[in-house]
Amino acid sequence: MAFAALVATCAACGGERAGDSPRDVSGPPPPIEVRSALEPATGTIGDRFTYVVELERDPGVEAQLPPLVDSPGDGARDPSGASSGAASGDASGRLPTEERLAGVPVLERRQRLDELPGGRLLQRVELVLRPTRVGTWELPAVVAEVGEDVGQEAAAAARSEARRLEVTSVLPTDVAELDIRDVKPVRELRDPWWWRAVLLAAAGALLLIAVLRVARRRRLEEARAASEERQMSAHEWAFARLEELRRSEFVDLDELRTYYFSLSGVLREYIERRFVVNATDLTSEEILARVRTLNLGSALQRRLAAFLSETDRVKYAAQVPARSEIEQTWEAAVGFVESTLPQVGAAADASQPEAEGPAAANGGSSRLSPPDEPGGSPSAARGEGEHSSR
Repeated sequence: MAFAALVATCAACGGERAGDSPRDVSGPPPPIEVRSALEPATGTIGDRFTYVVELERDPGVEAQLPPLVDSPGDGARDPSGASSGAASGDASGRLPTEERLAGVPVLERRQRLDELPGGRLLQRVELVLRPTRVGTWELPAVVAEVGEDVGQEAAAAARSEARRLEVTSVLPTDVAELDIRDVKPVRELRDPWWWRAVLLAAAGALLLIAVLRVARRRRLEEARAASEERQMSAHEWAFARLEELRRSEFVDLDELRTYYFSLSGVLREYIERRFVVNATDLTSEEILARVRTLNLGSALQRRLAAFLSETDRVKYAAQVPARSEIEQTWEAAVGFVESTLPQVGAAADASQPEAEGPAAANGGSSRLSPPDEPGGSPSAARGEGEHSSR
């Protein structure tokens, strides 16, 4: 902002320009005028200062400004007593930092020649300075270089005033403020208890929400599965469960016993659904006693008794059956379900209970796909069941 104001002031035509004492404008201007200005005059280390020198002359007068920067070997000294070397600037006007004016480093240099109204010529040089030390610099008066045709009086007047540049430190003037201070004592930070309580409460609420969501989803899945099971007939339900057990794998006795418990449980629940007999809470002997009252035929009763005896032998006696026996036990369960499918038509036995679920009207059309194991007994069992159902 200060530099812009300085440029605007120096660019004005007529009157005072670069900051020297105003001349008497009532008469004609002198043939040569040299002015200088420094903005700002005081500052701190690192600030930039603009030094402007102008030479205004008549067209027929030979005069120009001398080199303002210290030339190499001049040995100009700054207030600290250090010698200041000099170097030439490049064509862009940017100068190396070792080029100085009265010991002050010069960063930039700009110069131009303008023609003023009335035909007078104005030579202008701007130097950007940046001091690197604290102190006071005396910028000497600038004396114009004039030709031989200029009179002595005009030549003596062709000089500017000297300028003073004062640079202060950014540090405080009180030396006591520069002393190293001891660190402040350790201050104990009180740990507020309430934020822990808030975090615990929030975590507990999130955990409770997650548990409730999982429980609700599980209840919905169980309710959906129960609803689907209720819509299935007894034999459809049994075929689906037996198909799941057919894909079971077991590598030790515990898994084999679990398989036999599941296989026996499926057939017991099928009897309970199909014949309205509480077979899941009865022993094998009690189930056989109840089945004798259903008029299922002696052959079918013997097959059921053999199935229950085989499963009890593995469940409670921990006997290990052969692979073929395991397959035959599964086929026996499938054959019992197929042999007790509900019959359709007027020829059906009136003493046989009706099948449950909407699939009863299909006449037992649902069948379990045969297992992928070889052997003639599964096909024979299914054939016997289908024959009896017809």
